[in-house]
Amino acid sequence: MPSASSPTRLWSYAAWIFGTLLALSILLALGATVWRMEQTYNIVDSDIAGAEDYRAMIDTSLHWSRVGLFIGIPAALLYVASLVQLYRGRNQDEWD
Repeated sequence: MPSASSPTRLWSYAAWIFGTLLALSILLALGATVWRMEQTYNIVDSDIAGAEDYRAMIDTSLHWSRVGLFIGIPAALLYVASLVQLYRGRNQDEWD
């Protein structure tokens, strides 16, 4: 029976944390894309908006997409690593 601070439990917590970070990064990157599409419709419908407004909107959207990507890549790698370690820990607990 694993203790409360066993490696299996710690890797389980790590998997949940990194999985949540991965989900948040996906939502951030996709949210930026949806926001860009909505803003494109608003700029096209507006007679006042110009090329500078469009460039600023694209830059903002790309910034938040990059933030999502920079959070998502390490989160995905660490999520997979924690799942592997969790699986190895559970198998080791069965052998003990």
